Amino acid sequence: AGQMRVNISVSKLMSVTGTSYTLMNFMRSLRQTMARLESLGFCEYEILGTGRRTPYKLVGKRKRSSK
Repeated sequence: AGQMRVNISVSKLMSVTGTSYTLMNFMRSLRQTMARLESLGFCEYEILGTGRRTPYKLVGKRKRSSK
């Protein structure tokens, strides 16, 4: 949350978080969480790749606060 920009492979994100989820369950949770953060105005994101030929990658940026 402290970074302004995010560009990380989903496999690396799974490793860093130490999840025990399968890739399918992790992707479902990631999509739900990121959609919620975007709806709250916290960030903009995109998940690239297909998970087959091209690995999944999370890219995005945190929105600046309007204080």
